Amino acid sequence: GKVLKKKTEIPRPEGRIVFVDEGHVVNRAFSIYYSEPTWRDLPPVHHANGASFSFADGHSEYWKWMLPITVKLGKGEIAELCQQGNPDLWRVQKAVWGKLDDSLKPAPDNERCGPGCH
Repeated sequence: GKVLKKKTEIPRPEGRIVFVDEGHVVNRAFSIYYSEPTWRDLPPVHHANGASFSFADGHSEYWKWMLPITVKLGKGEIAELCQQGNPDLWRVQKAVWGKLDDSLKPAPDNERCGPGCH
């Protein structure tokens, strides 16, 4: 993809995550898939079952996870990375990548895994 060299080149900076409070020191960056309904890194869980993010425009937000399955995954209680239809996953993917394929958008019934999961 295109390498952005100036903050002013970031589309919708108010909605684009640049830092994730993972709650511990890691030797690599937080990452998340663009085109798969799957977490690459575990969702950080702290501060009453949510996570803090900072955005390209300089503001920060606390997001409380909507689904218990996100919290369980982040705490290591389950290992199911594929979470088709998880609105928490969708929200983070959209904030990291900007625009996503609508086929990944959460279904109303929040079905966890289906075709397309690996």
